[in-house]
Amino acid sequence: MTPVPALAPAPPAPAPRPPAPAPRPPSQPPPSPPNCIPDCRKDEDCSFGEKCQYNGCALKCIAAPPCVVECRWDEDCPPGEICQPKGCGYVCVEIQKPGWCPVYSSLACHWFCYGDKDCSGNLKCCRHGCGSQCKKPIPD
Repeated sequence: MTPVPALAPAPPAPAPRPPAPAPRPPSQPPPSPPNCIPDCRKDEDCSFGEKCQYNGCALKCIAAPPCVVECRWDEDCPPGEICQPKGCGYVCVEIQKPGWCPVYSSLACHWFCYGDKDCSGNLKCCRHGCGSQCKKPIPD
């Protein structure tokens, strides 16, 4: 009698696949990173000393910048400047004389003034392409 060849063992069954995640409904946005979840809509939503500001991703409560207090009265400022509120503090700003600078050009590159305070009377410091001069303003 002829021997019957032995059958090769059957290959192992493949491992079962994990189930696919449930599809997200189209109206549901993907989850946001932690710093993209808004903290506030306005400053009043934040703690004392914080402001509601956009961080590039969401509105977040961040520490407010410190108050700058350069002056309390106009007399605290240099000549030609006055004390004005800025944010939560006060700063010295140059007095702006009324009127507008006339349009002109000059080939001279000289700075005869740096602000209205450098000009006498009602003259304004007017800049041109390469310098500045005190000029009679055009009325508002």
